[in-house]
Amino acid sequence: MDFFNSQSHVGVAFDGEILGLYILHPNNVGRCSHIANASYAVSSKARGKHIGQKLVLDSIEKAKELDFLILQFNAVV
Repeated sequence: MDFFNSQSHVGVAFDGEILGLYILHPNNVGRCSHIANASYAVSSKARGKHIGQKLVLDSIEKAKELDFLILQFNAVV
């Protein structure tokens, strides 16, 4: 249960429409709990507005706040 409690979710919305989001959580439990894993999504309607860049920069700061030492990106689509 601690694994799920340690997840962080952030979304960006404008006029009630979600433009992008990220989910930040430990990559695993135990010896790997210092490694964060992040997943990102940006609406096709928001392309070219640097939403993804802002989400990544925010997730890096959030990972530091949560005492993660490494941030792993699996896929960016």
